[in-house]
Amino acid sequence: MGTEYYASFDTSAKKYLTNQVSTDYTELKNDEAIQIVEISKELYDFIKSQSDSSNRYVDLSDYNPTIPKLPFIDLEINAEKLKKSNEQWEELKLEDPEIFKGEDRSNSMFQPWKLINNENFSNLILEEDDPNLDTTGIYMEALNARHHIERLTDYETVNPMGNKYLYNVNQYGVADNATQVIRRLEQGLKDYLFGNNLDEEYYLGLSLVRFMELYPEYRLVLLMTPHVNTKDCSWGGWRWHKWGEYLGVHEPQHEYLSYEQGIDYVLSYDLEIVKKIEEETDEI
Repeated sequence: MGTEYYASFDTSAKKYLTNQVSTDYTELKNDEAIQIVEISKELYDFIKSQSDSSNRYVDLSDYNPTIPKLPFIDLEINAEKLKKSNEQWEELKLEDPEIFKGEDRSNSMFQPWKLINNENFSNLILEEDDPNLDTTGIYMEALNARHHIERLTDYETVNPMGNKYLYNVNQYGVADNATQVIRRLEQGLKDYLFGNNLDEEYYLGLSLVRFMELYPEYRLVLLMTPHVNTKDCSWGGWRWHKWGEYLGVHEPQHEYLSYEQGIDYVLSYDLEIVKKIEEETDEI
C-alpha cells in the first residue's frame, strides 16, 4: 500500500489551511468547520512548499500539475492468428453448415471507432460524440469481445483481481457514446490532482494515476457494445439492471430498454487493461 497524503480543508471556504498537511492523519487539525481530506502527492508537495506563508489559506493560483495522458492503444490484427481463425471457421462450416454460415466475424473485429453523430447514424435519436474525440483504442464490438483480444492480436487482457488499482481501472457501465466514458476518466484525473476525496471521481483518478505509475507497460482499450431499442414490448430484451452505472443524459423509466420512449439505443462499455504478449523463448 502506498503512502497516503492528508490536508486540513475548510469545507465552507473550500480552501486548504496553510501548514496543515501530513502523511499522518492524527497530526492534523479537525473540527466542525475543518475536515481532514486525502489529497494527491502533487497537491501535498505544493501545499508544503507554501509553508512560509502567513496566510490562513493556501493560494493555489500557481498550482498547475500535468494531467497524464491515458495510455490507450490501437489493437492491430495479427495476420497469422486471423488466418488460423478463418481456417477453423471453414472447418466448422463443413461440420455444421446450418449453424456456421457466412464469413468469420473475426475479419471485421477491432475496426476504428466511428463517431456517434448524425452523419454516421442518421436514423437514430443520438447523443453525439465530441467531434474532436481521440478515438485511439476505442472499438464497437459484440459482447465479450475481450476474449478475442489475445486470440486475434499481439496483446492479452490483464486479470485485475487482487489488485485494487487495476480492479478500479477495469471499469464497466452504460453510456450514450464513447465521449462520456472518456470524459469520466479525465474527470477522475482532475478530481485526484486538483481536488480531494470529497470529490466524486477522486478514487477513480487515484487508481488511474497509480496504474500508470506502477505498470507503465500496460495499455487500455475501450470496448463498446450497442443495444438498440426494438420497441417490441412483447418480450423483455436488454435491461438496465446489472450493467453498471449509466453515464448518459437520459432518465430511464423502465426496467427494459424496449419500453423506453426517446431512447433509441445505449452502449454498454468495458475498459480493458492489456499488455503485450511476451514471446516464448526456447529453453537451452
